[in-house]
Amino acid sequence: MGINELLEKFYYTLQTEKKIVLSEASDLYECTKKCTMEDRKKYADGIASKIGYNIIVDIFMWSFVLYIYPDKQYMISLEQLILDDKELNWRQINYLYNQISCMIFMNPSLKSTDTISLNWKISEKVNKMCKEELSVSLDKIPMEERNQNLVIVLTDQYLTIQHGPTKTTLDRCYVLKKIFKKNVFLINSGETLTQVGQVPFFKTMVGNYNEDLLDTDTVSWKGESFSFYQCDYIMPEVEELTNLINAVKKLKPCMVVSVGGTDVLSGLINEMIPVVTVGLTQSGLVTTLTDYQVVEQRMTKEVIPILEKMGKDISHIIEGRFTFSLKPQTEHLIRADVGLEEDNFVISVVGGRLTDEITDEFLEMLEHITEKYSNVKIAIIGVCEDIDKKIKKHPKVGENIEYLGFCKDILSRLELCDLYVNPIRTGGGTSAVEAMFMGKPPITVNYGDVAGIVGQDFICDSYNEMEKIIEKYITDKEFYDMKSKNAKELSKELLDSENEFVRIINEYLKRAN
Repeated sequence: MGINELLEKFYYTLQTEKKIVLSEASDLYECTKKCTMEDRKKYADGIASKIGYNIIVDIFMWSFVLYIYPDKQYMISLEQLILDDKELNWRQINYLYNQISCMIFMNPSLKSTDTISLNWKISEKVNKMCKEELSVSLDKIPMEERNQNLVIVLTDQYLTIQHGPTKTTLDRCYVLKKIFKKNVFLINSGETLTQVGQVPFFKTMVGNYNEDLLDTDTVSWKGESFSFYQCDYIMPEVEELTNLINAVKKLKPCMVVSVGGTDVLSGLINEMIPVVTVGLTQSGLVTTLTDYQVVEQRMTKEVIPILEKMGKDISHIIEGRFTFSLKPQTEHLIRADVGLEEDNFVISVVGGRLTDEITDEFLEMLEHITEKYSNVKIAIIGVCEDIDKKIKKHPKVGENIEYLGFCKDILSRLELCDLYVNPIRTGGGTSAVEAMFMGKPPITVNYGDVAGIVGQDFICDSYNEMEKIIEKYITDKEFYDMKSKNAKELSKELLDSENEFVRIINEYLKRAN
């Protein structure tokens, strides 16, 4: 069935039954993926012009349009619709807030001062409506009443030590206990991309959750142990939120650190104790309701327009360098173990969301490289669910791709590679540091978390420029050795959590007190 027939069928169902049929929408979406961006914009505009049925259908329609053609104005229309609505409950709005946050994170073309500030306002709406349903007060707890030996650390996702945000959380807990000599109580609310309050949304994103940790009351990292509590996979839920708020009132910690900071729980606890958010992105602001958040130093000027839109001043942010912690290497391989040859120049592409991040444009750039240099191989390390489809579509580069998949020991795979090449995306910071730690130079366009941490030495303006720089790495050993040394030196700074996080916490305490 052609795209015009699919459109007619889609419109007919919409107009006669005032509902969306997911199979019809999916078929139409797959068909538009084969079109030029100009045609996709035309189809998206046509569908957008039909929106105006009811809040549930309209939300789905905007999410569908955004997948056909990701446009800031479409996102603004969706966000404004949610802000103006009087029918949705706070759980449904929070669900949409999480879905929108994920879309903006995954798609650079949707990121702007307006889209971020509107999504921030959606989170404020959730907070306000949630507080109206709570039967517990959120009175400030004075500093003199707080337990100076206790810190609460909040996270909305805790999985395994192979998970970058989990390592970030544990590393902060370690510094708070080892350096500040505090007892640490770590709470995982499990709110990342929660399905609580779900409403129809095209291509719903679902967060990961580790059920095995429900009976765990202690976790450890680098020889230190921390008290631990994980919520059931039902958050945000009023009864559990009430229990946690009452626990905070009873425990009265001297400070609260939120890793991530976008969860409902962090915003509520901030009403009682000023919370500092350590975001999981190094390329901008977190839409958090906590009093303070850490922002990468070089991003300060860029975030001011968003702060102004939200009525916040510069005191909301604490400038600092985002630091990391790495899982120790446990195995050593040779290239033959993973299908590579010793004389290959191996380009690594690493990530857990490579299905979306490895685009046609990115593969075409790599294809130019492999056509010029027969010894170049690309190692895909992580999760790329449609790798076979991508290889089939780009056979020339596909024959030079070795898909290594997910691995528990990332350093052992990076040890076999020569270069870390970052596709255009927001995330990737942890794997870039892991590569630099192994002496593998990174290269990235000037966007996202990787650009936010590696600095100008490893940044380019476009895939075209990236291609030329990769060639220089392949052909110029002196250039490669210099960059490799620089990368290893930079990784030392990025792994120095003890000094940098100590400075950040001292600044937070100074302001909060």
